[in-house]
Amino acid sequence: MSRARWLALCALVSSSCSLHSLAYLQKGKGSSDAGGASGDSGAAGAAVIEAGAAGAPPLEMHCDDQEINGDETDVDCGGRLCGPCADTKQCLKGSDCQSAICTNQVCQPPTCTDLARNGDETDVNCGGSCPPCSTGHGCVANADCESQKCTSSVCVIPNCDGTMPDPGCPLLIDNTAYSLHPADAPASCVDDNAYGVDDGVRAVQYACRNQINQTYWALAHANGYFSLRNALSGKCLQIRGDSSVVGAAIEQSTCTGQAIQLFLPSATPEGTKLSIQATGLSLDVSGSAVPNDRQGLIQSVDDGSLDMRWAMEEATAGAFLTLSALGQTGVSLWHDGTTIRANTSAAGANAEWKVVPGLAETACVSFESRDQPGAYLRHASFLLWSDISDGSIGFTLDATFCFRAPLSGTASTSRSLESFNYPGYYVNADDGRVKLLKFDDTASHRQLATWSVGPN
Repeated sequence: MSRARWLALCALVSSSCSLHSLAYLQKGKGSSDAGGASGDSGAAGAAVIEAGAAGAPPLEMHCDDQEINGDETDVDCGGRLCGPCADTKQCLKGSDCQSAICTNQVCQPPTCTDLARNGDETDVNCGGSCPPCSTGHGCVANADCESQKCTSSVCVIPNCDGTMPDPGCPLLIDNTAYSLHPADAPASCVDDNAYGVDDGVRAVQYACRNQINQTYWALAHANGYFSLRNALSGKCLQIRGDSSVVGAAIEQSTCTGQAIQLFLPSATPEGTKLSIQATGLSLDVSGSAVPNDRQGLIQSVDDGSLDMRWAMEEATAGAFLTLSALGQTGVSLWHDGTTIRANTSAAGANAEWKVVPGLAETACVSFESRDQPGAYLRHASFLLWSDISDGSIGFTLDATFCFRAPLSGTASTSRSLESFNYPGYYVNADDGRVKLLKFDDTASHRQLATWSVGPN
């Protein structure tokens, strides 16, 4: 290598070069000019500098002499043998830099968008102080992952099943049915109190029985809030009387989406906290950790006590309703295609119905088929059918029914179903072909128009 070429390389790499490296080059160059054996030695020396030729001593590296020598790109750093350079030092390629980013021959500080793993990142441009990593990328802690689950240094999908889901699981999922257990009484559930279906029924805790009146559909609203709609009544939990007073009762009422019916879930080590949008107070069981059945729910200032911390367990039973006429023992109302029957036993999704606020009147209810979402129980020509909604006013009227007291007996689990648009007409399991019949004060009509409400 000529002296001029060496100086040009030095100018490219740094403003200063090792003097003894330059002297070594000059010695080889001078011997070459003079010719003879000395020239041969000089040629070999030059080759060592450029390529480390066999038989010649390797150029000694000095990574701690406060000079640039060998293939260093800045003082005691860069190249193949010295460590990478810190930010703002000179470089030729990314491997010369601690950040792995060399731009305009200068090592750049790490960023979260530079397409390299550097800084405190746990994978390329994610983890550490950068945004969390997606599933399958590297991590050190749960906080490095979008899923909040780091296993064996890899972000994985969390296990969200069971009563104690992994961190990173959503606290509530839209349009999903749950049972709610207070942390101080895990064998108790929020209950609508004796199968109540009317506005104003008090919400209480009661021993869990996987019943439909102990199941609530979580429905998402803006800003992370949810309403909690009872699977039997189709009504939502709310603060009684729109009260802001500590200790005000929690009841069920026609779903409106107003702030008194909206709950914000947030995670705590003891369980989920449910804050009411209207007041900022927390859902609580009245009394101080009282496990009694029918202990009422209230709103309270949050003090972290276990009776205002909740386990939100996804319901495995009780989310859907079955209807069995008292005069048809062991037989449920079910759909055979579009035809509604109650003359033979049916055990399956075609005999299960999701209770929703009435399509024509939210104070009443409609029944959506479990196995045919979008199909509803409706009457036409005084027969009952399971039809896909066409969105018309006529359909919504025909598909809306109102829970009434049982026409036969006094069982808390029994109700009659009165047509919304044909007052005085009731759903009746007449001869097994379910019909809409005008009330007839006979024992047979009363029995066949009284339905035992069951969970599934």
